[in-house]
Amino acid sequence: MKTNRIKAAPSTITSRAEMENVVGQIAALVSRKQVLEAELNAQITSLRAKYDPELQETGKVIKEKTALARDWAEANPGEFGTLRSIAFRHGTVGWRKGNPALLLLNKKWTWEKVLAAIQSLGFRRFIRTTPEVNKQAILDEREKLSEQDLQAMGIRIDQSDGFYIEPALERTETRVEGALP
Repeated sequence: MKTNRIKAAPSTITSRAEMENVVGQIAALVSRKQVLEAELNAQITSLRAKYDPELQETGKVIKEKTALARDWAEANPGEFGTLRSIAFRHGTVGWRKGNPALLLLNKKWTWEKVLAAIQSLGFRRFIRTTPEVNKQAILDEREKLSEQDLQAMGIRIDQSDGFYIEPALERTETRVEGALP
């Protein structure tokens, strides 16, 4: 079912006094929002304080019991047979393959030595070379670059102004007409 929405035409501010009132409303709303956020954070902190000790203790017990279960699994590989897991009434235990990872052979090796070895052995396909535009360097030298230089590179520099309202919150104790209660 299609519904027609009627959009109210945005009102316009026609005088400095109206603008003063709108900024006052914004300041009051920002202040109210900060109060609500502070109350929310206080309640979250209170809830964390209430539940955190039990959560910590429960996590500790889970860790201890998991270690016991792992010890049993390592001591009883025959229970698994050719499988990697066993289904119990309350859950499944087993072994999962992790993601493969490269580690240094021993303390004598560093990644710089590995890179040199790979280069000397001719395994260049294992070496990354990823050229990329150094945008910060271009921005740092923007005064030295001409429009033609930038166009030849296929770029332009943009810097826009952003509108802002900075409420004077210490002065918003008075109720402003049109703001929330």
